[in-house]
Amino acid sequence: MLINFPLPSIVSNVGLPVRYEPVKNLYTGMGFTYIFYRNNYYSPAWTTHIFGGSLYIRYLLFQKILLQGEYQWLNYDGLDDFTLENIRKTVPGYLAGIGYRQWFSAKKHGDFFLLWNFNATADYPISNPSVRITIGGFFR
Repeated sequence: MLINFPLPSIVSNVGLPVRYEPVKNLYTGMGFTYIFYRNNYYSPAWTTHIFGGSLYIRYLLFQKILLQGEYQWLNYDGLDDFTLENIRKTVPGYLAGIGYRQWFSAKKHGDFFLLWNFNATADYPISNPSVRITIGGFFR
């Protein structure tokens, strides 16, 4: 389960990642995402429902420090830049960052990530940096 908090906007993000550990401390996985997005800059506030997915690779450096690389794609209702019509957009994100893992038991843990999107275009709905909190270890 993950929760993502991009800093300047109101977002509720719920996802279910599925991961595999091919070698010790190296995890690969994919995730499915739903985000409720609200931007208060506009009047009235602009809201949309964002659906997406991701593929990631994560390495546990020490007992508590993680590195992550991720390819993410998001699909949402947005405005066409030329016609200003409401259209469905799909945008990719190339994220990398560092994380901290807090162990709750021998299997369960929580992760705190600070991620940077290297494809931060005007169409990408989440600003840099992105803060992500995950809870894992339930199905070992």
